[in-house]
Amino acid sequence: ELREDAFFYKFEAAYQQATNSVEFKKKVRLEQAKEFYDAFIKAYPSSKYVSQAVLMADVIDQLLKNYNTKS
Repeated sequence: ELREDAFFYKFEAAYQQATNSVEFKKKVRLEQAKEFYDAFIKAYPSSKYVSQAVLMADVIDQLLKNYNTKS
C-alpha cells in the first residue's frame, strides 16, 4: 500500500508542477504527468486514488487539447 501511495503522490506532484508551470514548459510537463497517470492506472487499476486521478487526468487532457488546437 505504501508503494501505491508513493506512486500516486508522484503523479500528483507531476500534475501540480505541470498545471502551475510557465507556459513554455507546460505542454511537456503535462505530457509527462499524463505518462505518470497511465503508469499509475496500469499498476493500480482499483486504487483508492482512482477517482481523484481520473479527475486530474481529465484536466490534463483538456489542457493538452488546447495545445493541439493552437498548432
